[in-house]
Amino acid sequence: MTTSFHNQTAIVTGGASGIGRALCEELARRGAMAVVADIDDEGAQAVASAIAATGGRATAAPLDVTRAADVERLVEDTVRAHVPMLAAFLRTAGDPAALGHTVQQAILAVDPDVPA
Repeated sequence: MTTSFHNQTAIVTGGASGIGRALCEELARRGAMAVVADIDDEGAQAVASAIAATGGRATAAPLDVTRAADVERLVEDTVRAHVPMLAAFLRTAGDPAALGHTVQQAILAVDPDVPA
């Protein structure tokens, strides 16, 4: 069974290379808007461009996952732009405990009615 992410958005940290890149490509192939988030901005731009060249939807976002304020800003901006279609925040870079709390707080800051 193949899951569709049509009209949904997924943020992928570490999206410029390796597993993160593969996740972005597969999510876009399944219809998602992939937010390619990485400290390597040029790499993220290259991945987003490659996805777009094959008919997928992607955008690059410079992100240092060690900076909670940057993670919050990216999540808030993405939620504002794509609500209610933020389907996933996939971490291939960064501390899972810290990022999980930061992402939840950022989403609640935009929409306090989202289930925690």
